[in-house]
Amino acid sequence: MRGRPASGDGRYDGAVAAVQQPGTEQGRPVVALIASMVLGAGYGLCVAYGLTEVAALAPAHRLARLTSSFWTPAYLGFLAPYVITLCTGLFAPPTILIGAAVLAVSTLVLITYRGTGQAHGN
Repeated sequence: MRGRPASGDGRYDGAVAAVQQPGTEQGRPVVALIASMVLGAGYGLCVAYGLTEVAALAPAHRLARLTSSFWTPAYLGFLAPYVITLCTGLFAPPTILIGAAVLAVSTLVLITYRGTGQAHGN
C-alpha cells in the first residue's frame, strides 16, 4: 500500500488517515499498539465510571435491571468502529468525521442539559 493514495485519488488522504487505525497503514506497529492501549484505557475508564454511577444511583432492588440497561448502549457503543468502517464504503471520510462530531456534540449538549436540569430541581 505504500506510495498509493489512501482514498484512490488523493483528495481525502488526511481524513482517511485519521479514520484508519493510526500507524498500521504506514508500517508503524508501535504507534498502533500505543493508540490501542490509550483507546482501551479510555473505554475501560468510561465503563468503570458508568457502572459506578449506576451502582450509586440505583436502589438495591433495581440494580440488576439498571446495570443491564447501562450495558445495552455500552455494547452498542463498542460497535462504533465497525459502523465507521462500513460507512467508509458509502461516504467520504470527511462526511463520516463530521457526522461523528455532530453526534458527540449532541450527546454532550443533551447530557449537560439533563444534568443542569437535575441540579436545579427540574
